Amino acid sequence: MLGPKPLIFYCGLLLTLSAFSIDIMLPVFAAIGRDLPASATAVKMTVPCYLFAFGLGQIVFGALSDRAGRRMAIIAGLGVYLAGTLACALAFNAESLLGGRLLQGLGGAAGPVVARAVIRDLYRGRQLARSMAAATAVFSLGPMLAPLLGYALGAAAGWRSVFAAMFAFGGALLWVAVFNLRDTARARVADAMQPAAMRRRARRFFACRQSRYFFAVGAWMTVSMHLYLTNSPALYRDNFGIEGLWFALLFASHGLGIIAGQVANRTLIGRYGTVTASAVAAALLTAAAAALLALALAGAAGVVSFTLLVFGFAVGFLVVISNAAALAIDEHGDMAGFASSIVGCGAFTIGAAGAALLTLLTGGALLAWAAVTLGVCGVALGALLRWRREMRVGGGD
Repeated sequence: MLGPKPLIFYCGLLLTLSAFSIDIMLPVFAAIGRDLPASATAVKMTVPCYLFAFGLGQIVFGALSDRAGRRMAIIAGLGVYLAGTLACALAFNAESLLGGRLLQGLGGAAGPVVARAVIRDLYRGRQLARSMAAATAVFSLGPMLAPLLGYALGAAAGWRSVFAAMFAFGGALLWVAVFNLRDTARARVADAMQPAAMRRRARRFFACRQSRYFFAVGAWMTVSMHLYLTNSPALYRDNFGIEGLWFALLFASHGLGIIAGQVANRTLIGRYGTVTASAVAAALLTAAAAALLALALAGAAGVVSFTLLVFGFAVGFLVVISNAAALAIDEHGDMAGFASSIVGCGAFTIGAAGAALLTLLTGGALLAWAAVTLGVCGVALGALLRWRREMRVGGGD
């Protein structure tokens, strides 16, 4: 059975399943469009399509993890994920690919739900936030390695081979769950999957001001993350002529920003508290987005300046999201799976829907993307500063 540190690492791998499943596809978007054939917009919709199902599925697997245990929930979810991955690998048109992505996202939803619930089973307060930060640092392996692997596989064996890699990763996670994962749930909740009980627990979750507030902050911040994921290939290609290997390398560099952000996050949480650490990260995000907008308005954005500022964005956005998740579920240890699912469902459905809508409205242009990102980050910063002012004494920091 996995010990405490290997278990946190495994939780980090469960968290990165979504990033891996998205980022590995980015370098082969053009190849998918040529082969199926499909429009560029249809191919881009594989991102919010996956994420929307990923968000909704978390309600199911959160309740299941409280009813049947963390181990059984992740085994069931990964089984569905593998079925969806196989459907994507065999897709014959855009519609069948999107259908496979829906199934893949639905099953993959078990990953973060179980990861957050396991960490909440083991820790509370600042230690919960620090452990969440450690798992989120492992998450960075997805953005770092997936695009490079996607480019290499696409160049060597075609775009369908990226789904073979997803199948291998999901299969490895399933093997660990079956043979090496202990169940951390302290008790089974017999009525966890009954609609009336789920409605009662949802009311309890949103009745807690801290949970309600940081649910909103995390979901709002996730819009900016999904907006970048959806549009990053086009942003690099259309503005700087970057695609293929160079895109994979530059995108992978953002994973280093995630690691740097979570290392700093753990230190800041220990010294100043979770909300203060989040506010510092949001200030960095707002500054980076403002600089991107200024460069776009001046027509002076270059690939180096853009990549450096997006690196700064990567340092901060998961700090805000992971800390908000920790603060939202901290008060609900006896229903950690369901609380985790509410956080994940809200973040991913709102983030995916917002990203899809904003992509359709703006076309993913650099200027519009920078302006929207600045607005999202600025609102998140204001919300965090407000909480910090109001709740400095006994406010969950």
